[in-house]
Amino acid sequence: VLLGGLVAWQRTPSTEQMLGTLGGGTSEVWPARGFSLGPLARIEGDFKLAAKSLSLGAPFLVQDAGLTARVDKGALSITALQGRLFGGTFAGSGTLSPRGTGAGLQARADLKGGKLEDLSKGLAGKVLAKGPFSASFTVTGEGLSPPGLVAGLSGEGTLSLEPGVVQAMSKEPLQRVAVEAAKTKKLKDKEQIAAITRALRDGMTKGTYRYGAVAIPFDIKNGTLKLKPATLLSKGTATTINGYIELA
Repeated sequence: VLLGGLVAWQRTPSTEQMLGTLGGGTSEVWPARGFSLGPLARIEGDFKLAAKSLSLGAPFLVQDAGLTARVDKGALSITALQGRLFGGTFAGSGTLSPRGTGAGLQARADLKGGKLEDLSKGLAGKVLAKGPFSASFTVTGEGLSPPGLVAGLSGEGTLSLEPGVVQAMSKEPLQRVAVEAAKTKKLKDKEQIAAITRALRDGMTKGTYRYGAVAIPFDIKNGTLKLKPATLLSKGTATTINGYIELA
């Protein structure tokens, strides 16, 4: 709502299609309308906002939020955005400035002492892991509309995990299969192979997987956040992880 005045709601859908801002599958968080930063050129000053909760788009709800910003020379500079997010301490800053008929963004954010149980429940609707985590990142980008800007973001960051637990993941079934495989020369019976596969699949989702501290760096290119190869170490087990998120 606060940033809604910087979007050209009056433009027709056909204009937006011409600009290429109506991308299929784009989240409703990003309004599919072009930027309209003209109002920023006519005002100048500082403002502060305090709120019990400030939504940055579901599920990113900053509690006890404080926002300090300045409008000057047609640009909006958020000098400080602070509060509590996913059980941790959040701090961010950034600048939104004109780029032709669109906008350019520079932003950074840090989250310290967060809880994976709060993060995973907010993103996936259920607790997938438990343990402390921290995250930091910087991004830059430009575009004609919010979806276009997000789809072109570039940057880097780090996700740092303290010792924790992955829910519904167990290493014991894999270890049992490995021991049995070492004893057996070769499996020829298809039913036996199918039974082992079923037992492995069912068993791996029961129990928990404890891991040690690890730092997972990630890159953001063309709006896609991609984890660099990393390993979750447990006693007698190493689990490699990867993944990506299309931010738009």
